[in-house]
Amino acid sequence: MAQLRIYKVRSAGRVSIDGAPITIGRSSQNTVVLRSTEVSRHHCIIEVADGVTRIRDLGSHHGISVNGEPVTESALRDGDRIRVGRFELTFIDPDEAVQARIESDAAEREAEIRQREAEAAQREAETQREDLGNRLTEAQAKAESLEADLSWQIERHQASQHEIAQRSAAADRVIRQFASHREQLLEAWQKLAVIHHTLTAVETLWVETDEQTQDAEPADPQELQELLEQREAIADHLEAVHAARDAAMGNLQMTLHRLASLRAPTESLQQPAFPESPAHPRPVDRRRHKPFRVLGAAGLVLLAAALWWIFTATIMVSG
Repeated sequence: MAQLRIYKVRSAGRVSIDGAPITIGRSSQNTVVLRSTEVSRHHCIIEVADGVTRIRDLGSHHGISVNGEPVTESALRDGDRIRVGRFELTFIDPDEAVQARIESDAAEREAEIRQREAEAAQREAETQREDLGNRLTEAQAKAESLEADLSWQIERHQASQHEIAQRSAAADRVIRQFASHREQLLEAWQKLAVIHHTLTAVETLWVETDEQTQDAEPADPQELQELLEQREAIADHLEAVHAARDAAMGNLQMTLHRLASLRAPTESLQQPAFPESPAHPRPVDRRRHKPFRVLGAAGLVLLAAALWWIFTATIMVSG
């Protein structure tokens, strides 16, 4: 049951509030009589309506205040301090106090639960942050690895481009040398053919002159002397033709040797100049070396043809 405690009287008093209106004033007709000139005859009234205790000013001269705030009407809660003149009254509601304690305990329990939930959420956030940090570190490591691999790929590409340029220039030089040596080989063959033809004609002339010399009569010494001189001249010319043939054969063999020496550059062009990485093997592109293999095969064919021509020419000259 609610109570009203009154202070600043001869002895503190209490008035129970059981549902009936309680009037406060200086008149003896009030439930609570407060003897003071600051209190009106009928100062205020406390009544209960719908379970709510309220205080209302009855038009007093000095008015009333609840918890230091002047009011004309106000609902009362447990512990509210009411000022009437120089008197102080305290509204006490045990049921409300118990309810307040229950609510306070519930609020404390709820606050404790919220604190535990907040701590759990903080721990989970720390775990997620740590996991995110690990993922970020792993992503940075992967990015560094990809950057290093990209740098290696760029360096490899640049080296490959430089290698391709060098091999192209070397291939051009080999092709030009091959064409030049081929022309020299054809020219030497043509000279050898001309020399062979000349040698055949000179040998035929020398045979005819020798026969004429043997058939000449000793009675004509002048004609015999002319035939002998002509035979000597033909013999000298025949010796010069043989020397030219030997020189042509030497030039032909030198040209063949130069053609054979071109195989070494073509084979070196087929070897990769850029070192391979064990972690990044490069597949072999066989089409890339096909021109060099064709060039080497053509050189071998021409070399075999030239050797056959020399062999044939040697047989023809010897015959």
